[in-house]
Amino acid sequence: MIALILCIVGGMDEASSKTSDISTGQKYFKIGIIIFLIIYLLLTSLIIITMKDVGNAPRGEERIYFAVMAAIPLLGVRLLWSILSVFANNKTFSINSGNALVQLFMATVEEFVIVLMYTMAGLTSGN
Repeated sequence: MIALILCIVGGMDEASSKTSDISTGQKYFKIGIIIFLIIYLLLTSLIIITMKDVGNAPRGEERIYFAVMAAIPLLGVRLLWSILSVFANNKTFSINSGNALVQLFMATVEEFVIVLMYTMAGLTSGN
């Protein structure tokens, strides 16, 4: 939640007309993305650690685990786009004026596929 709040506040400040707000917004955005990266690495570690015990889970819950496991690479691509858009000085990855195809295939498609996977896993879990 903290990372999300920092990114939202950072985005709002970056849209401001004041120079001080813009620099503060960039700082908040960077801190939020770093927190998201740490959470992503922790989540990946937890998935690897629990891999040996997934056979003990009820059948429906296995599907949820596999959906999360399949989503990790897609989340990684989405996070990479966020990191590049915040830390790289490359117009291709700019949030405001970046390449639309890059944003489509590195951010939007991943989010759509992940939501579909989680929805299908939830609907078919049987619990």
